[in-house]
Amino acid sequence: MNIIKQSKNLLKLLVILPSLLLATNSVSAANLALASSPLAATTPTSVLPNLMFILDNSGSMNQDYTPDWVVEYDDDADGNNRLDFINPFFTKNSAFNTQFYNPTIKYTPAVNYDGSSKASQTTFTTVLKDAYNKQETGTTNLVGKANFYSYVAGEYCKKVDLRDCIASSLPTATYPIPAPMRWCTSSAAATTNLPAVPVAGACQAVRISSGTTFNNLRAPRSTATLVFSGTLSTQFNSITVGIGGPEIMSTNTGPLNTINSVAQKVTDNINACTKVINGNCQTIGYSASRSGSTVTITSNWGDATVPVLPVVTRALLLPAGAITAVPSPFVARTPGRAVYTDITNPAFPIKTYTEPGQLVKAVDRSDCAGSVCTYTEEMTNYANWYAYY
Repeated sequence: MNIIKQSKNLLKLLVILPSLLLATNSVSAANLALASSPLAATTPTSVLPNLMFILDNSGSMNQDYTPDWVVEYDDDADGNNRLDFINPFFTKNSAFNTQFYNPTIKYTPAVNYDGSSKASQTTFTTVLKDAYNKQETGTTNLVGKANFYSYVAGEYCKKVDLRDCIASSLPTATYPIPAPMRWCTSSAAATTNLPAVPVAGACQAVRISSGTTFNNLRAPRSTATLVFSGTLSTQFNSITVGIGGPEIMSTNTGPLNTINSVAQKVTDNINACTKVINGNCQTIGYSASRSGSTVTITSNWGDATVPVLPVVTRALLLPAGAITAVPSPFVARTPGRAVYTDITNPAFPIKTYTEPGQLVKAVDRSDCAGSVCTYTEEMTNYANWYAYY
């Protein structure tokens, strides 16, 4: 008997419910006009609200890089949409790979369904690989592995499209937007040397590889030269950036008889270290090209190496007439500089962390109690990024 009553009541509800839903929808539609054309084709004064709920479970959701073209500058040998980071100068740089750690952002833990916060990652030897346990499970040790590259802008622009800019290390009232890197229509525009800058519209913020292309990278750059002369067999053992600076050759040249062969071997040995520490070299980011007996060294560190002189060391006890190298100091070509940050905690001196290129923390880093960030604060932020983002 009770079952019959319940069935009848359920039937009435099923009959009434669609009518209620139709009534509700008609009222909502009357109160809210949704956009029916793309935002790009809509005038600013007639933009209407729009709603989108999108779920994407394609393979690209496993990527640790954005935009898609970032992988063109690195490698994904196993095809798992994860970078091999063979070119960390770019791929571990948030100006280039927007998914990577950005020291100006405060990375907060995700929230639970009830709005409560998940836990911060404060044990740096056991940081969650994936706090959501969807792509990976388990933990990893980030101690000694938390590092990143940053660009300090040497150009400031009128708008966020970065099309009209001036060379400046500080914002101005007319040019307030920093441009750590831009994409240009030609290699000539991308390598426009100081004091000139590319004409307005020749470069912009977004890389475009079809139609009117903007796919030539303009980023901080400085150059130095080595001019070789002499006739007798000579071996060059080392090239450092400044006295006591980092070695940039992978190995010595071995004894060579001509200035052109020496110049070529020096070029090859520098290029062996452009993307990865290799052999004797102690840093990445330097490349070389040769024209006859002149080697041009390009520094992706920009004005960080200006006006430092390359220091060349030859084998000892060479006779008169041995090949020599005359260096010129690094000169800024495109403005700005790169900064490498390794989050470590030495016993002395105490190490603190700021916005790269600045004396204090970034304005949004409220997780840091003082004007700079401590090791624990910076490492917690990095670990939260690693686990949750």
